[in-house]
Amino acid sequence: MARLSREELATEAGVSPARVDELARVGVLKLEPGGAFSTADVARVRIIDAYEAAGIGLDLIGHALERRWTSFERTDELYPDAGRRSSRTVAEFRASLGDRGHLLPPVLAALGLPSPDDQSRLGARDEELVEAFICAWDIGSDPDVAIRAARLVGEGLRRTVDGWLGLFAEQVTRPLEDRTRTVDEVWPIIQPRASTIVAQVPDLLTWLFQRHLEAGMDALNVESMEAGLTREGLLPPRPTQPQAIAFVDLAGYTRLTEAGGDELAARSAARLAELADDSARLHGGRLVKLLGDGAMLHFRDPRGAVRATLDLVDAIADAGLPPGHAGVSAGPLVSRDGDYFGHTVNVAARLSGIATASVILVTRDVTDAVGEAAAGIRFEPVGEVALKNVAAPVAVFRAQRAG
Repeated sequence: MARLSREELATEAGVSPARVDELARVGVLKLEPGGAFSTADVARVRIIDAYEAAGIGLDLIGHALERRWTSFERTDELYPDAGRRSSRTVAEFRASLGDRGHLLPPVLAALGLPSPDDQSRLGARDEELVEAFICAWDIGSDPDVAIRAARLVGEGLRRTVDGWLGLFAEQVTRPLEDRTRTVDEVWPIIQPRASTIVAQVPDLLTWLFQRHLEAGMDALNVESMEAGLTREGLLPPRPTQPQAIAFVDLAGYTRLTEAGGDELAARSAARLAELADDSARLHGGRLVKLLGDGAMLHFRDPRGAVRATLDLVDAIADAGLPPGHAGVSAGPLVSRDGDYFGHTVNVAARLSGIATASVILVTRDVTDAVGEAAAGIRFEPVGEVALKNVAAPVAVFRAQRAG
């Protein structure tokens, strides 16, 4: 850790020197030999700002420090050094981006980061990475490309961090709350686990991103090659096959929440996500997103969609969850930023909404694509059904296992 003077710490933390003195009096910051602070104190100032923003004042923080309910002594073991601040203000940095300067505020917001005021200063490393990102994604005629790219990575990482912290709290910290009193009792239990997780994050995310990037690029290359060979008449066109969307929901989820509490409902939703992901992958699809007590799945082949949905509804029952019900529709889709939109999506969602427990409803487009002779599947006509916000009645069938 680098050493900072009182004035340097104030600059790096974005506070006044008087604020540094105040936090030192409370015991949050401690002068090191020679009258210096450390760069780890920047994180300590930020933590105190978060406490105070939540209504926990310095008097209460001091009270907790006196009784050893908390401590800031080992902050540097869990909070990485963010590096020094830039010599430029945000306004100066934005101006240095030239025509791309207008992208700075919306890109930071899309990444999930707070929007700084013009006179504040980003970290020098932050400037470097954000500028490289904006330059890399300022492509094409669509001015929102960089913002969309930022939103994809920002939302993905935010969900990962929130999920990891929630899981750590569930499994490690909350069980200790009733058995321990002071930070001296808690720290030896928490620190080894927390430090190990934090230390592996950069390498883990880089490795996993690279693996997914390789798989995605391979698929894109194959698709491009097939298209080129088809244009030259060297490959026959692939049979046109409508893609499919499935929505699967848990029946009685609200009653489950009321009867078993929010914790049981959350565990049920998490278990549904695991089962949905497994079933989709097994049949060539993917889990697009979770919707509280439901899941949205995408398939390139309607036959895979029906089989995966049948498997998923069975797996939900086997797992002891409330019964599943589903809607499956096939047809044109609008793909954007990892999500899907359009009439096909709306119909699948509406079908799931009217399906009763353990029932899977599908459209005629699905039955036509799957065919009557599909092994292990049969369709029972339900009739023409009027769906909310769908202009014309839809021919609906119930999908079941043959026999």
